[in-house]
Amino acid sequence: MPSFDVVVIGAGPGGSAAAYILADAGLRVALIDRARFPRDKLCGGWLSQRSQKTYRSIFKNGWEHCYELTSPDISFYYKDQKIRELRRYRSHYFTRRSRFDTHLAKMSQDKGALFLDGTGVERLNPDSGRVRLANGDEIRGDFIIGADGVSSAVARTLGLSIRKKHLAVGLEMEVPRKGRLKNLESPQIHFGVVRWGYGWVIPKSDTLTIGIAGLARANRNFKDGLFEFLKQTYGKIPDVGWRGHPIPYGDFLTKPGKGNCLLIGDAAGLVDPVTGEGISFAMQSGSFAAQAILEADRMGNPAKAIGFYQTGYDEMARLFSQARKMRYMVFPAVSEKLFVKALLRSESVVRKFVDLMAGEIGYGAYAGFLAGKIGRYLIRFGGQP
Repeated sequence: MPSFDVVVIGAGPGGSAAAYILADAGLRVALIDRARFPRDKLCGGWLSQRSQKTYRSIFKNGWEHCYELTSPDISFYYKDQKIRELRRYRSHYFTRRSRFDTHLAKMSQDKGALFLDGTGVERLNPDSGRVRLANGDEIRGDFIIGADGVSSAVARTLGLSIRKKHLAVGLEMEVPRKGRLKNLESPQIHFGVVRWGYGWVIPKSDTLTIGIAGLARANRNFKDGLFEFLKQTYGKIPDVGWRGHPIPYGDFLTKPGKGNCLLIGDAAGLVDPVTGEGISFAMQSGSFAAQAILEADRMGNPAKAIGFYQTGYDEMARLFSQARKMRYMVFPAVSEKLFVKALLRSESVVRKFVDLMAGEIGYGAYAGFLAGKIGRYLIRFGGQP
């Protein structure tokens, strides 16, 4: 049975970040993914400046290979009405996950990780470290990292799965550049098109990604919602396939693993419930998990890994706790109207929201700033949203 120091299950941004750090430190790493790479994945493909900074803190070089289009502009809409456009403020980067994830997996391979794509995990035993692959092979590792998404098999094995009532649903289409959006070069965020969520139009080099995401229990028919949004933005429903996927929505795990088995990214619920940012936090949690494993490995005690990981993980947990509270200032019906009014009347509200996306300010600071703006608006207009 092939033996590794670490088995990483899932070769998304978090799994590849962890594999890169661990292999670079000299550990024997197996990086496993059930899909054959390059593979696409449901994701708008929007890389924020937060993602850029996190990437560079881990991989150092190669950012220019991660994206295919960039823009310093962004537009905000309420339903079909543009309410604010912010030009030349912060850069936004747009990619395809087939490109981005393959690049990161290749970076980890270059450091010495063994990449096993095209085979999933059939069964694993955290106590023994044995992992049985879908192709019948077995390998083992002193440490296991679960980077296998919101429906993580690793999380289920540990009894730590995300609760379904707190899931969002995302649907999107990759459509040709035609009609009114043929020359679109900057992203659009649309509020008011789904309940407890938003829609997006994201430019790529030769296509557009159009999608919606919202809290599952607050919306009845996402498919009809997507089609209505397509007619609103694109002018018609194109004859291409649509994709859907569950998304963690603020219900992150307080304890992201057990002993030598750690959960990162979507498997731990680390998707921002306000901005939808997931890639940066996947890479960051992968980095924290890798550093925890290196420390536990130096001590010769794999069971210590969760304790070391928890310290860094709690930094993200505090941010997510603030984000979970702040979504009540953005997404409920009355709050959404007030938030949209603030976006419409104040460019500073938009700028600071983009700063929030870039990781330049925290949720506590933005929530306090936004509350002040909304409070002054309500006083001025007699409490009417």
